[in-house]
Amino acid sequence: MEAAGARTRAAARRRGRRLRGPATLKEQRDPQPGGRLLQRRIEEDQEEAVFREVVSFTPDPLPVRYYDKDTTKPISFYLSSLEELLAWTPNMEDGFNVALGPPECRQPPLSSRRPRTLMCHDMMGGYLDDKFIQGSATQNPYSFYHWQYIDIFVYFSHHTVTIPPVGWTNAAHRHGVCVLGTFITEWKEGERLCEAFLAGDERSYQAVARQLVLIAQFFRFDGWLINIENSLSVSTPAPGAWPAGPCAPRGPSIALLGLIRPVPATAALPPSQLEPAPTPLPLHREMDVLHRGVQKPCALSFASLAPSRRPLLCSRRMCGFLHAAFPFHCVLSFPDCCVHVLPASERTESRTSGWTLCSTAVGLRGFRDQDPFAPGVKCPPVCPVPGASHDRPLWASRKVCLLPCLQLAAVGNVPHFLRYLTTQLHQQVPRGLVLWYDSVVSSGQLTWQDELNEHNRVFFDSCDGFFTNYNWREEHLERMLGQAGERLADVYVGVDVFARGNVVGGRFHTDKSLELIRKHGFSVALFAPGWVYECLEKGDFFQNQDKFWSLLERYLPTHSICSLPFVTSFCLGMGTRRVCYGQEEAVGPWYHLSAQEIQPLFGEHRLEGDGRGWVKMHCCLEDAWNGGSSLLIRGLIPPEVGNVSVRLFSLQVPVPPKVFLSMVYKLEGPSAVGVALELTTGDAGSCHVGGISALSETSSRRSPRPLRVPPTKLAKWVGRCGQQLSGGWVQRCYEVNLRGCLLQALFVNFSRPPGSQEEENFVCRLGEIQVVDANSLLTPLPQVQAVTVSQVRWQPAASEGESGPAGLRLSCTLHWAYLLPHVRCFRIHCCRGSGGDSPCRGPSEPEKPTLLGLAFVNRYRIVDLAVAPAEPGRDGRVEFLVEPIPKEGFLVPRAEWGRAAMLYSTPRT
Repeated sequence: MEAAGARTRAAARRRGRRLRGPATLKEQRDPQPGGRLLQRRIEEDQEEAVFREVVSFTPDPLPVRYYDKDTTKPISFYLSSLEELLAWTPNMEDGFNVALGPPECRQPPLSSRRPRTLMCHDMMGGYLDDKFIQGSATQNPYSFYHWQYIDIFVYFSHHTVTIPPVGWTNAAHRHGVCVLGTFITEWKEGERLCEAFLAGDERSYQAVARQLVLIAQFFRFDGWLINIENSLSVSTPAPGAWPAGPCAPRGPSIALLGLIRPVPATAALPPSQLEPAPTPLPLHREMDVLHRGVQKPCALSFASLAPSRRPLLCSRRMCGFLHAAFPFHCVLSFPDCCVHVLPASERTESRTSGWTLCSTAVGLRGFRDQDPFAPGVKCPPVCPVPGASHDRPLWASRKVCLLPCLQLAAVGNVPHFLRYLTTQLHQQVPRGLVLWYDSVVSSGQLTWQDELNEHNRVFFDSCDGFFTNYNWREEHLERMLGQAGERLADVYVGVDVFARGNVVGGRFHTDKSLELIRKHGFSVALFAPGWVYECLEKGDFFQNQDKFWSLLERYLPTHSICSLPFVTSFCLGMGTRRVCYGQEEAVGPWYHLSAQEIQPLFGEHRLEGDGRGWVKMHCCLEDAWNGGSSLLIRGLIPPEVGNVSVRLFSLQVPVPPKVFLSMVYKLEGPSAVGVALELTTGDAGSCHVGGISALSETSSRRSPRPLRVPPTKLAKWVGRCGQQLSGGWVQRCYEVNLRGCLLQALFVNFSRPPGSQEEENFVCRLGEIQVVDANSLLTPLPQVQAVTVSQVRWQPAASEGESGPAGLRLSCTLHWAYLLPHVRCFRIHCCRGSGGDSPCRGPSEPEKPTLLGLAFVNRYRIVDLAVAPAEPGRDGRVEFLVEPIPKEGFLVPRAEWGRAAMLYSTPRT
């Protein structure tokens, strides 16, 4: 691109090359001396950037990691190897995948001791339609909306580093739910990966941990599930295991490792009676020797050593079996002075199928003291090498159990890795979490335990929580009570909703598993609840989804949102059309997870006692006020009561002095049922009201006074209050003045018409709920600044006829500056025209901007926008508009939008 004279604020320095990132707000206010920052004011007193582009069809591919190779749409991504993880550094392309903010404030906090509910989303390998950051035109996608039951969301795939797609992070955070990615190693490749960063010194695993923390911090998710599903190697005694002194060996290699059957301490068996290894192997005169820093084993010939330096082996056959059957090397070294024998009080046993890991240490100076076995040691005696001649016990050898000081190389570093990762994450990510999945045990074997026990307790002690495997029984839960101690809530008992393996319950019987888990006070980890979408009819998805979660409802405590503003249009982040405040903008399927609004407490509620009143709530794609869906409420008011109410949301919000509330709704059919918004506060006797009840004078719920004439300062925001709107929608506005109170819940109340004595059925759609601090509405909003255009790509459009020039398709990236804490989202529009005049601000009737999509960061990728070809000697023009939607949910005047225009022309011949 080239600058467009005095009307240009910024331009691309090289055509087809990436522009530098947008300036910060401070940089925009205080440009550097000598910087080229040309400006002009437009009619609405708003700055506009104008860029010039000469149309060129030269290919300029974008990085495939960040953009779909077919459409150039930005996509979420994963990392497939350790090399990719260690090489990753943040850049401009990563900015699309950054979440809007941290999780919203919630009560109780995740740190409370209340048992939690974790949802692990594993669907067909992951990164499906949810990978498209700006949404897609997907029909019948998977949607999750029972967020009030969930505390932790894990995005799972089988890629090494699973970074959650930003749409899931935004949707979860909006509901106060924390989001974890997955770090997984599997199979032989997983063993090699783990050896690469766990079998070395601390610098290796700390580098991996720091990268994982950096990724979570940059993309604004909350931590990691660590899943090591491959065996891990063992190694030599840990540095420092031997006492300091002239006899201490230098380096980690000090002893021959062997697996032998434990025998009584008093036994002195000859070699012929030692129990042989399970698989006889030929004797070898050479054995691999491994030293730190040696990449391949080297051979040591026993015959080449002087007789006084030859090692004494108990059973080379056993060592051969050990070397062949287990993933570690036999190690020999020869200290020039005495060997160290641990006191019996320091010895422990580590059993692997009944075999005890021991070590033979050999030295020039033998032992001349008592019986070669100290009391309690269960290692059998060693025999001399056949043919060796010794006239006195100077050549005696000693079998020494080194288990307390034996370092298990990869597996031995796992607790250190977990502790370091957890500590670093807590420092950089508020309320961050690291969880460990039940797979590898402390011996390095891949052995799922289905419980927390002494074999995996070391990993639990090194991080924030433990996710068990799924084939448990109640006796596993009972045993875990002692292991978990005061950390019951940190044990997440796994439940496979697909019911694979020997499980207690799954599918529509998952409640059987939850009943036992909650009985013992543990948290629950629901794995793959997308079963209702993958395995059942897509056309019945919403009914099956509601059925599944309704069966679990009594075992799933909810959490409350505790911050203002509280605004929702009940949009699921999908729909069959797009609607903006009652006006249809586009027709066709769409799916955009980041656009999902706060969802209510779905379900069916009935009046207590013998009353026949009931209310059911469902999500509905058939109609919408803003977005793609609304909340459908059906119910019945029995003759014996005057009204019914249903709780929509649980809150814990300190009420400011003045609160502005709004509700948009629509009654279906000829019903004359009254509809009103109600709230509960914490300053009355019994503030928590569940389900539905008749409203009595002693209730802690309050019916706020309708705001028929809004204050002058709020008039521009609430001008629709009390009016009949397009599509049959009605907006009711309320003003509440409460001091020193806690807002605890929002209800909607349905009352029978005056004079009616009959049963009253009703169908009502809710389109929007707003709860806003009235004073916040008086604060001026920041303007969108520094809109730039980069990464331009032109393509010829398919010609519809033989006459006339072919059309063009434009793809480009917009950047702008705006303080994200103030925004709910951005709506991106365009106007197309020609020449130097703005089609959005023409002298006659301005063109209505066309909605292109939604953005939740300060950038947006425009893909294949159809534009008319530039006429000879005349520029084509397309104008882009960035509309901020504040958190309060109100429309912003167009004068406060950001703008950038592109003038384009054909190449000169």
